[in-house]
Amino acid sequence: MIEMNIKKINEFAEYFSEFMGMIRENEPIAIISHDNTDLDGAAAALGIYLILNYYADHSGKIDLILNKTNQFVTEILQNEQLSEEIIINEGDIREEYNTLIIVDTPYLPPYFQKEFRHIILVDHHLEAENNREDPSDLSGILPIEKILCKTVDSTASSCSEMIGQLWKYLEVKITIPPLKKSMDESLISQLLLMGILMDSSGLKYSENSVIPILDFLIGKGADLPTARKLSIRDIPSDVKLARIKGAIRCEEPILIGEWIVLITHVNSHESAVCTALLGLGTDLAFCISKRKKKTFRLIARASERFQHSNTFHLGKFMEKLAIIFNGNSGGHKGAAGMNGQNYPQDLKKQIINELKKELNNSLL
Repeated sequence: MIEMNIKKINEFAEYFSEFMGMIRENEPIAIISHDNTDLDGAAAALGIYLILNYYADHSGKIDLILNKTNQFVTEILQNEQLSEEIIINEGDIREEYNTLIIVDTPYLPPYFQKEFRHIILVDHHLEAENNREDPSDLSGILPIEKILCKTVDSTASSCSEMIGQLWKYLEVKITIPPLKKSMDESLISQLLLMGILMDSSGLKYSENSVIPILDFLIGKGADLPTARKLSIRDIPSDVKLARIKGAIRCEEPILIGEWIVLITHVNSHESAVCTALLGLGTDLAFCISKRKKKTFRLIARASERFQHSNTFHLGKFMEKLAIIFNGNSGGHKGAAGMNGQNYPQDLKKQIINELKKELNNSLL
């Protein structure tokens, strides 16, 4: 089959429907997301899992692998009695799968083999075609020649939004397998709705196209007030400490035109640190963390005002930095990240120099 690179989710839905008709009867299938899976990745994977169970004429094993879910997702899955039924850990992975469906990330965990008959990729992070291999060795680049279909919609604020649209388009009336009676339409709808809210910061980063999807999910049994309530949680102490350390370690604020830029460094929770710096009033926040073997991770966030005032795109900016530092990247207009190699002593200076160049070309 010819590799397909699909941008529109409706086109992907048509292909996915055809694909399910081609699955061999006993073909082992794995559905995975990134390690330390967040709610968006978990909900999207669950949605695909149930769609497959409904549509595919398939008696083989379908494994849903969410390895090392974060604490919040683990609590949600345990509360809904999902973890014991379908969630398996790294140690339980079958030796071989013919088909791999990967959501919310373009990377393959290191504990997976790279030989598949089919690979389907569903993601909402900006594609970075020139990225190098992951220098941290935490994940592997997918074998491109095996990807038969990929849909990457960087306008979607979450992968849950994409799966919700897929479900809506296919008008799936999910029939729960006998062993999965605790999972129903209202539960999966609720998780997808929560995934959308979490990844879009309460719809702050969503487009108008999300409204029909929300309406569809609510019609399937999701409840918006409940989703909002469950999405609000106390910030763990380690995250609070990282935020405080990040603020203390900030360099002198940098003014580029009218925009305030802050750069700091921590060992973990870089995204939370950047979000906290935006709350202090900065327009662009960058957080660096050193990793093994002189590699590093860089996370960035932009204020809503900054995003609406110019054409600067953090995801594209990180892609350029990834080329400079021989790494990989991904992200959106207002939120992005990258991994790089050979941590330079003047990294912050290089970031600012490249940032000035890009901002000069992006002002409206």
